[in-house]
Amino acid sequence: MLDYAAQDATVLLPLFTILTEQLEAAGLLRALKLESRALPAVAWLAHAGAPFDSDGWRAVSDKAYGEQLELAEELDALATDLHGPNTLFGRTVNWDSAPQVLRLLQEIGLDVTDTREETLAQHREHPLVTKLVAYREAAKRAGTYGLDWLRFVHPLTGRIHADWRQIGAASGRMACTRPNLQNIPRDPRYRACFRPGKGRVLVKADYSQIGLRIAAELSGDARMLAAFARGDDLHGLTASSVLGKAPDAVTKEDRQLAKAVNFGLLYGMGPAAFADYARTAYGLTLTNDEAKTLRDRFFAAYPGLKRWPRSQPAGAVEVRTASGRRRVVEHFTEKLNTPVQGTGADGLKLALALMRETRHRCPSAVPVLVVHDEVEIECQADEAERARDWLVDCMQSGMQQFLRQVSVTVEALICRDWSGTPV
Repeated sequence: MLDYAAQDATVLLPLFTILTEQLEAAGLLRALKLESRALPAVAWLAHAGAPFDSDGWRAVSDKAYGEQLELAEELDALATDLHGPNTLFGRTVNWDSAPQVLRLLQEIGLDVTDTREETLAQHREHPLVTKLVAYREAAKRAGTYGLDWLRFVHPLTGRIHADWRQIGAASGRMACTRPNLQNIPRDPRYRACFRPGKGRVLVKADYSQIGLRIAAELSGDARMLAAFARGDDLHGLTASSVLGKAPDAVTKEDRQLAKAVNFGLLYGMGPAAFADYARTAYGLTLTNDEAKTLRDRFFAAYPGLKRWPRSQPAGAVEVRTASGRRRVVEHFTEKLNTPVQGTGADGLKLALALMRETRHRCPSAVPVLVVHDEVEIECQADEAERARDWLVDCMQSGMQQFLRQVSVTVEALICRDWSGTPV
């Protein structure tokens, strides 16, 4: 047994030498050093846990279940009005049964072949579809985020200590399991349940348009780079360009359309895919001709972004993030989004490492949530201003290490809970 244990120990130094040589030859040493620096910060995040109000969650869960039952009754009544009383199945439709719902939709004249979200989005103006979508959302909240979710609350700390996976995705992004805190509904009622106790607050910070900034750096698009250098609102600039409006004439609705254009076309979507994305992600209905026109105008406004996808070779290729993280991909969209999302993950991980290494600047602060380009910390209320300055500084410094041509902007808010309730 002693000999076996000794061999376990003595193999480590030769293994270190061999692996280091291989990593250096593959150009991965910088990515390894980044992950090594970030590791203590990720452990810090998991150990700290997210502050949580179990009683508040129970109240929200009960309300969601009540909404589900109420919507089911409204769907029953609406189906009867549209189709007749219980003539389809001889009983009330099971709104959780896709085959039954599909048959009903077809019976009342809708041209659908399935009941997927993207299919229903094409008929969102129909009253039954509107109610059905609302019912499904309530059912998901009542089920996935119901009372059973409370099993994740630690019995001693009363907090959520999730499993944070430092390399959760092939792009290098972090992931979260048991439970997935990155997937909590944006509904303020749920996020308000993540709130610290008396005398403590949250500081909520996120990178402003970081995906677009990284894409501008990687593609070298001159107009995007100039806009960010001036501090312009890129969504407003895009709206002005694709709609042919003066900048001061751009409306809130125009800017919403521009968000769909910027984020949908960034990775080279075709007109049909873009129309689907705008509908499902932003509730915007576009014909294929309208989608094509917007797409053409977008790439005319940003020619560097147009050249960037065309520069990608066909077939399987090696792509890298700013830290040198390597991935072999074949799909066209992955050739574009891996360097963008992966570089964003690089910058965020360095920011977390800097937070851990400079935690003396705000001793009462701990990280509690990380959602791709967003970080929440908890601290004493009387240290909130100092904590905000420290968090913003770490996030900007971390990301700026990987971006040379584009400035990094971080927006931060001191709040009572994750939903952003003012202190």
